[in-house]
Amino acid sequence: SDTPKVEVISEDERFMVKVKETILNHIGDEQLSVESLAEEIGFSRVHLYRKVNGLIGMSVNELIRKLRLQRAAQLLQQEWGSVSQVAYEVGFSNLSYFSKVFKEEFGVLPSEYGANG
Repeated sequence: SDTPKVEVISEDERFMVKVKETILNHIGDEQLSVESLAEEIGFSRVHLYRKVNGLIGMSVNELIRKLRLQRAAQLLQQEWGSVSQVAYEVGFSNLSYFSKVFKEEFGVLPSEYGANG
């Protein structure tokens, strides 16, 4: 039939899109916390934590870290800047911590990732 397909997205999917967008809007803010995220979304901290954990099986802090690292990986692939510039851009102020969690996530150090990797 010629009827346009309507993309039905559930309440939960809409919620996760909002959470991820909000995190990405504040990705460079190292102070971004479950509290500030909950406040912006209009949930209590406990409710936000439970809902995110129930939907994707990870904590809000793990989600924030994962999105920071994914963004960092994108920037490194685009040769956006040095490893320390990228780390800072996505909200990590501690370079050695950034390198450690990046390697845990992707199996290589940030300096080995991207165009040179």
